[in-house]
Amino acid sequence: MKRLLLRILAVILGLLGLLYIGDYLSFRYRIPGHRDQFGTVNVQSYYAIHEKNGKTEYDYQDPQAETCT
Repeated sequence: MKRLLLRILAVILGLLGLLYIGDYLSFRYRIPGHRDQFGTVNVQSYYAIHEKNGKTEYDYQDPQAETCT
Protein backbone atom coordinates (compact mmCIF):
# COMPACT_ATOMS: atom_id res chain seq x y z
CA MET A 1 0.00 0.00 0.00
CA LYS A 2 2.77 2.40 0.94
CA ARG A 3 4.65 1.50 -2.21
CA LEU A 4 1.63 2.30 -4.36
CA LEU A 5 1.20 5.71 -2.74
CA LEU A 6 4.88 6.50 -3.32
CA ARG A 7 4.54 5.57 -7.00
CA ILE A 8 1.44 7.72 -7.39
CA LEU A 9 3.23 10.63 -5.70
CA ALA A 10 6.26 10.16 -7.97
CA VAL A 11 4.05 10.15 -11.08
CA ILE A 12 2.23 13.30 -9.96
CA LEU A 13 5.50 15.10 -9.22
CA GLY A 14 6.91 13.99 -12.58
CA LEU A 15 3.86 15.29 -14.43
CA LEU A 16 4.03 18.59 -12.58
CA GLY A 17 7.71 18.87 -13.51
CA LEU A 18 6.92 18.24 -17.18
CA LEU A 19 4.15 20.83 -17.05
CA TYR A 20 6.54 23.39 -15.54
CA ILE A 21 9.22 22.68 -18.15
CA GLY A 22 6.68 22.89 -20.99
CA ASP A 23 5.36 26.21 -19.67
CA TYR A 24 8.88 27.60 -19.38
CA LEU A 25 9.83 26.51 -22.90
CA SER A 26 6.60 27.95 -24.28
CA PHE A 27 7.40 31.29 -22.66
CA ARG A 28 11.11 31.29 -23.50
CA TYR A 29 10.80 30.37 -27.18
CA ARG A 30 7.41 32.02 -27.88
CA ILE A 31 5.45 28.89 -28.70
CA PRO A 32 3.04 29.61 -30.42
CA GLY A 33 4.75 32.47 -32.23
CA HIS A 34 1.80 34.85 -32.63
CA ARG A 35 1.36 35.57 -28.93
CA ASP A 36 3.06 38.33 -26.93
CA GLN A 37 5.53 37.33 -24.27
CA PHE A 38 4.61 40.10 -21.81
CA GLY A 39 1.36 41.86 -21.05
CA THR A 40 0.22 44.65 -18.75
CA VAL A 41 -2.30 44.76 -15.92
CA ASN A 42 -3.64 47.91 -14.24
CA VAL A 43 -3.15 47.75 -10.47
CA GLN A 44 -4.62 50.20 -7.98
CA SER A 45 -2.77 50.21 -4.66
CA TYR A 46 -4.08 51.61 -1.41
CA TYR A 47 -2.89 52.27 2.13
CA ALA A 48 -5.01 51.21 5.10
CA ILE A 49 -4.30 53.82 7.81
CA HIS A 50 -5.43 52.87 11.33
CA GLU A 51 -6.52 55.96 13.25
CA LYS A 52 -6.50 56.55 17.00
CA ASN A 53 -10.30 56.50 17.24
CA GLY A 54 -10.39 52.87 16.02
CA LYS A 55 -11.46 53.65 12.47
CA THR A 56 -9.52 52.85 9.33
CA GLU A 57 -8.92 55.36 6.55
CA TYR A 58 -8.16 54.10 3.05
CA ASP A 59 -5.87 56.18 0.84
CA TYR A 60 -6.12 55.02 -2.79
CA GLN A 61 -3.26 55.59 -5.21
CA ASP A 62 -3.53 56.22 -8.95
CA PRO A 63 -3.74 53.05 -11.08
CA GLN A 64 -0.38 51.94 -12.47
CA ALA A 65 0.40 49.54 -15.33
CA GLU A 66 2.42 46.51 -14.19
CA THR A 67 4.21 44.22 -16.63
CA CYS A 68 3.49 40.51 -16.27
CA THR A 69 4.07 37.28 -18.17
